[in-house]
Amino acid sequence: MKNLLLFLFLFLFLSASLSAQNNWSGSNNNIDNTQNTTNERVPIKISNAYPNPATEYVNFDYQLESMHSEAKITILNLLGSVVKEYKLDAFENKIQIPVHAFKSGVYFYRVSIDNQNVTTKKFIIK
Repeated sequence: MKNLLLFLFLFLFLSASLSAQNNWSGSNNNIDNTQNTTNERVPIKISNAYPNPATEYVNFDYQLESMHSEAKITILNLLGSVVKEYKLDAFENKIQIPVHAFKSGVYFYRVSIDNQNVTTKKFIIK
């Protein structure tokens, strides 16, 4: 019972905090200017995950506005545990992540530049 209550609390808390950050548009592959919590412009533009929900792969389009020592995308499960991390290449502008081995459910992706979290959004795997 305690585990169920903890799960529900975490889910509601994360959903509420993410919905406040998300700028969900009608199209999943529009690249948005990303801002951090202090309203400063950050040096990346990233699309929402697509397709969403995903079955085999999930894609992200992005643009790094300058060279950085480390830009990465981290996939987190519903409890916030790291599932996988991927480095973002400044010259690629797109990453395709295989998700066919992931369990069905809600996942989050966090974009970090130089160890600073820039944005966190969610996607679903069927």
